[in-house]
Amino acid sequence: GGVAQLVTTGVQNCCEAEECVELAKLLCTNSLECGHPCNGVRGEVKCLPCLKGCTKEADNLTQDNEDQCMICFTGALEEEPCIQTDCGHVFHARCARRLLEVR
Repeated sequence: GGVAQLVTTGVQNCCEAEECVELAKLLCTNSLECGHPCNGVRGEVKCLPCLKGCTKEADNLTQDNEDQCMICFTGALEEEPCIQTDCGHVFHARCARRLLEVR
C-alpha cells in the first residue's frame, strides 16, 4: 500500500510523508540498461548516466550516487531526483531550481 501503489520510485527510504511522496512523483521511473533506476527527473528526454558507475557514460562523472549534492550539502544524490549540467556536474533538481530562482 501507500507510496508503492502511488508511484514507482528509486528514492531510498521513501515513506508516506508529503515531502517524500512529492519527490517520488518527480522521479524518473525509467531503469537504465544496467538495471539501476535513472534517478533523474520524470519526463526528461535523456536519462542520467548510472550514478553507481555501471555504464560507459558514467566514466565521465566526477560524482556517484553517495556523493552529496554540492548545492545543499545535506543529502546524497541518490536521495532525490537529479539533473546533470552540460559540464557534467550532477545536482538535486530542486536545489538547482531554487538556486536559479534566487539569481
